[in-house]
Order: sequence, then C-alpha cells, then structure tokens
Amino acid sequence: MIQQFSLHGFRWSASRTIECSESTCIIGANGSGKTHLLEAIHLASGGELQYLQAPWKEDACLEFDYMTSFGPKHFSRTRQGGKDIYQIQQKKISGIKYQENLPHRTLLVSPFDMNLLYFSPSARREYIYSII
Repeated sequence: MIQQFSLHGFRWSASRTIECSESTCIIGANGSGKTHLLEAIHLASGGELQYLQAPWKEDACLEFDYMTSFGPKHFSRTRQGGKDIYQIQQKKISGIKYQENLPHRTLLVSPFDMNLLYFSPSARREYIYSII
C-alpha cells in the first residue's frame, strides 16, 4: 500500500505530499487537480502519458513510500535534463529494474481516453491493446 506520495514540479507550482491509507479517496471540484494527481501516480509507477508532451517541469520529482512486509520502501522518478532518473531507496537504477521492482502497476484511463467510446470497434481494440 502506498503510504505517502509526493510531487515536486509536476504541473502544480507548489510541492505537495499526500498521506494515503487503504481507503484514500480523491475528491474535488472540476479543475482542482484530481486527474493530474492520478497522472503523477501513473508516471511514478513506471507508466507514460500518451497524450501530453511536457507534464514535467525541469527537476520534477515524483516519489512514494510503499509499505512492504519488510518495512517501507522508497521509490522515486525524477526528470533532469530531459531524462528520467529512477531510484529505489535512494539508489539509482535503470528504468527496467525500477519497473521490475515496483509493488504495483497502474493503468490510466483519463478523460481524454473516454473518447474511445466513439471509435470503431477495431480502433477501440487497438487502443486498449496499446495501453495494456
């Protein structure tokens, strides 16, 4: 379970840290940042955004602490000089090793993706296969 999630330089101007529990809910008015938070969790979980060119600011960092049976484990993904830097327990590793060690995977279906309802059946299948 994610215990804490932090965003620095991702879309919002201010850094944010969110404490999580087993029953964390994301609630807010339209335009308050709910989708941005879900995008950040998806990126921190090794995912990519298909439709945005530059959601990161320079030196942006997404990090989370995940409770394992051995205690908390710290994961971070930082953007520096246009490149991604992945770390687990403050140790730099490759993106592939990062994804292999993640305790969870995410699938982000954004409001933009809801347009797939209007696609032809074959286009919907192709799109779903691409995000899975």
